This record gives sequence, C-alpha cells and structure tokens, in this order.
Amino acid sequence: MAASDFIKSRIEPAMRQALAELCAGIDFRQRTMPIRWKGEGTGSFEFDAVSADGRIIACLSTARNLNPGQRHKLMRDATFMWLVPDVQRRILAVVEPIVAAALAGELRRGRLPPDTEIHIIELAPEIRQELERFREKAVIEVGGRWMVKVYRFKAFDGRTGEYVASTRMATRDKIESSKTFVLIEGTEAEIDSARLIPGEDWTAENFTP
Repeated sequence: MAASDFIKSRIEPAMRQALAELCAGIDFRQRTMPIRWKGEGTGSFEFDAVSADGRIIACLSTARNLNPGQRHKLMRDATFMWLVPDVQRRILAVVEPIVAAALAGELRRGRLPPDTEIHIIELAPEIRQELERFREKAVIEVGGRWMVKVYRFKAFDGRTGEYVASTRMATRDKIESSKTFVLIEGTEAEIDSARLIPGEDWTAENFTP
C-alpha cells in the first residue's frame, strides 16, 4: 500500500473521529471548500476535515517531526483555512507533541494566521501501533541515516508558461508543499538520505537514483 493510501484509509479517518470527540460530537468529512483572497477569486482547496455546516475546518498531519517540507505544507494549509469564508474555527490537528510545539512556536512568531488552533490527536492504541509499524517500513535507519522515498516532478517555467520535467528528485512533501511543482506518479525511488542536499528535501540536478 502506498504511503498516501495508508494515511488516507487508516489514519485520517481515526483522526477525524478523535477530532469529532474534541468538538462535541460534530461529524467531519474530507471536503473541497472555496478560498477567497479579500473576498475575490474562484479558487478551492480540499481540506482533510470539515464540519457539515462548514464552520469548522481542520488540516491533519501525521508528521513525526517538522522538517522544512512539512513545515511549509502546514503553514500553507493554515493560510488556506484562513481564506475560507464564514469559518469560525480553524484547526491544525497533529499526532506528535513535538510537531504541536513547533507549530505553536510559529504561531507565537506570527507566522501562522491568528486564532489557528493546534490540537494533538490521541490515536487509539491499535491505530497508533499500525502507524508506528508503517513508519518502521517507510524509514529504515542505517547508522544515523535513513532511506527516503523521492519522486520525479515537473516545475513551472515562468518564461514559457509550461511545466517542465526537473532533473532533480524530491520527497512527496517537498513537491506537494510547492505551488509550482507537480509530482509525476510512478517515478518513486528509495534512496539514502545522505544523497539529498543538506537541509533540503531534494537531490542535486541531473540525479540518477
């Protein structure tokens, strides 16, 4: 099972259920909502958890820690929540205290929209065990390094107005956190983390796995 499939089918439903218990039994579903910039625009975004009346929106994260790609993705998600009209509560729901603490720091520094709520979701023991087993398979630690999954992607070329295949490879989080990258499915490769550019989630140019 692909990483995204496992998270979507097993972990996110459990997180939505736990979130419902935190919000007086309100039912949450994945849902596409409009986003408006100063009341204008026709954009939309699919959020992980939205109440039936659209007044509560949450973005869910199973990140073990907040690496640069995950940080940028959650900050983007928080900004998009802020742009949905008529929302009363905006929640970032995570499963790790260290991630919640890092996000709280971003909120204090004014790098997340004000009034963004940060909640730690307590997964049921059996679901938590499944997540940990999945993590062990996805990340194989070797002497302080680990194996990571990277993908080919296309990047928007502002000169031509077209998407062009990059010669780099990047993690899914890196690609999905960028508004100008598009992941190319079926190009997954597992590489030693030492082959990534230090401090980044992608490889050098002209990369061959």
